[in-house]
Parts: sequence; structure tokens; C-alpha cells
Amino acid sequence: MQHLNKDATYTGIDIDLQTIQYAQTKFKDDERTRFFQMKGQELNFSAHTFDLVIIRLVLWAVGEDWKQILSEANRVLQPTGYLYSLEPEDRLLLLLPKNEKRDTHIKHWQDHMFSKGLNPFIGTAVASAMNALPFSEIKTSIHSKAESGLDPDAFKARASNLQKIFMNNNLEINQQMSSDEIEKLESAFLHCTPDSFLVETYIVTTGRKRG
Repeated sequence: MQHLNKDATYTGIDIDLQTIQYAQTKFKDDERTRFFQMKGQELNFSAHTFDLVIIRLVLWAVGEDWKQILSEANRVLQPTGYLYSLEPEDRLLLLLPKNEKRDTHIKHWQDHMFSKGLNPFIGTAVASAMNALPFSEIKTSIHSKAESGLDPDAFKARASNLQKIFMNNNLEINQQMSSDEIEKLESAFLHCTPDSFLVETYIVTTGRKRG
């Protein structure tokens, strides 16, 4: 995006300090960028500061007050500014061929996320939440990432990313499994044949702030 408008400035926020420090180091020579440790629900920016706000894979993971992030985005946008959101819709996740243990584990992971107040299905809920705020021209589209087993390296790279998400050692549901069970599940995620197919799906929602 930095290459699209050389006169624009870019501001990034994250609640995680290490993420901010990494970004500050990576873009240390770019005077157009700045990064702050900050909660999306409590933006320390004046109203009407930005022309565009991008929220990417954030809302699903913040809990019940995720709509407050949209409200804050609306506040800091310039009149008629744009909001862009990309969030998961795990009900459209596809892994073929079917594997009962792997697929059951994914369902348990999703249930565990919901029990913690998180929502891996949130993508389809963003449009109605934006409509309840002063946004107009709301549009939605699907952004999918697909890989076939005919390209084993690409398939395993994509599957490895899913494996890291669903087999996170910090989750209680994974800590309860034996090392043998974990090994079999990890292998099931990466198993690749010419018939293997994987699709990750995200919902893109855009809207213009009502002036």
C-alpha cells in the first residue's frame, strides 16, 4: 500500500508490544510510517484523523466488545472516509479429503474459542454491525486462499499455517492430549495426496463513513 500513494502517511497499532517493536525496526527508515501500542477499542487519536482504516484479523479475537473497535474506527475517520475489514469465516473452511480426527479437533477448537468469548465465524457479522453505525455503501466479498495437492510444497505451506493455529500448545484442549495424539493430528493436517484440497475463506467488508 505504501507504493500506491507516496504522499500518504501510515499509522499502525497493535496491543502487543513485540509486534510494534518489530514494525518500528522494519520501517525505521520510512518517515511516513509510525506505530503505537494501543487497544483498538480505545484509540488515542483525534476525531477525523484518517482517510482509511484497515482492520485485518482483529475483530474475531478481541471478545464481546469487538463492535467498539468499529465505533472507534468510525470516530477517527474523516467524513466520507473508508473502513476495510478482513475477518475469518471458519464455517467455510474446507480440508479434503475428510479426516474424522482432524475435523473433530477443528470443531473442538472452534467451540473452545467461543467459550472464551472469541468468534472465528465473525466475518459474516461485520456488515450488519457497520450498518448499525454511521456507515454507508457497505459491500461484502469473499477472499479465499486455496491450494491443491498437485502442488505439494504450496499445499503443505498453507496447511502448516492451519496446523499452527489449531494445534497451538498454549490452548488447554491441546495440552490435554498425549504426545502420540498430537503427533497423529499434526500429521493429518500436513498429509498431502494429489486429491488433497484446502480452502481458507475470509469475509471482506468495506463501507464509507456517513459525512
